[in-house]
Amino acid sequence: MKVAHTTIMMILGIVLPLMVQLWDRRRLNAEQRGRSWNFATWGAALYAFGPASMLGWIFLTRPKGWRIIVAPAWTVPLILLLWLADGLLSWALQGEPFAIDPAELALGVVAIAAGSCAVMLVVELVVWLAGFWRSCRNRPAAR
Repeated sequence: MKVAHTTIMMILGIVLPLMVQLWDRRRLNAEQRGRSWNFATWGAALYAFGPASMLGWIFLTRPKGWRIIVAPAWTVPLILLLWLADGLLSWALQGEPFAIDPAELALGVVAIAAGSCAVMLVVELVVWLAGFWRSCRNRPAAR
């Protein structure tokens, strides 16, 4: 039963973010869709990162000012949904009791949201530093 549980969770971890990203892709304008992943990169991101691939998806498809706010708003519910599915699968397949501790749930939501914001801030900083470095290297030397 543990193999079935693990297999179902792996599939859900790929399929749920894919469904959300496909739904979101239909809502994007042509410019935003052009900035999104090609199918090979998209598949690799979903396979490697599962619900955390939402951070990359948001980074590519949203404007700079909104990324840090939008990323947790999309990532937290998706991870909570997978957590709920994991608990229900444990109960259905293995008979383990499933109880939700409100304090643990709140702490988890805060940790996921803070982690999402931190990852987006670090990525924004790295991208900004790379652009700054490029602009410094392309300046003509002062005489």
